[in-house]
Amino acid sequence: PLQNEVGLLEFFQNVMKETRAEPKKVASWVLNTFLGFLKQQNLAVSESPVTPSALAELLNLVERKAISSSAAKQVFEELWRSEGKTPAQIVAEKQLELMQDDEALEQLCRATMEAHPQVVMDLKKGNPRAINKLIGLVRKATLGRADPTAIKEVLERQLSG
Repeated sequence: PLQNEVGLLEFFQNVMKETRAEPKKVASWVLNTFLGFLKQQNLAVSESPVTPSALAELLNLVERKAISSSAAKQVFEELWRSEGKTPAQIVAEKQLELMQDDEALEQLCRATMEAHPQVVMDLKKGNPRAINKLIGLVRKATLGRADPTAIKEVLERQLSG
C-alpha cells in the first residue's frame, strides 16, 4: 500500500530517518492517520501540512513516553490545522505531556483509593471492572496526563502492598 500513493514511500522513509520508532509503528501512522487525513481533504502527499520531520518528532515523543498515543492523535490533528507549530509546542500548550513524576502518581493513586473505598472493596472482592474505574478516576485527576498502564501498575502495587 505504501507504493500506490505518489510520494508516500518517500514520506515514510523521511520519517524513518528522524525517528526512533519502529518501522511498523511509523507505517501504521503513515498509512492510517496520515493517509486518512489526506484522503479526507483530497490532498496529495506533497500538499500535506504535516512534514515528515514533524511526524517523526511526534513519534519520538510517544516513543519517549512523553505523551500517550491518544494524545499523539490530538497533536497530529493540531499539526494538520496549524502549520508552523512543532509537536512539542502543541503538547506544551494543550498540556498533553504524561506525568513523569512517579511520586506524584503514587500519592494520587493512594488518595483516589482512600476517596473511593467502595471501589477498592469491589476490587478486593475480585470485580475486574473496579480497577478500570480507579484508573479512570486517577486519569481524570491528572487531566488524562497519566499513562493508564503506569496507573494500573501503581494501583496493583499499592493494593498488594
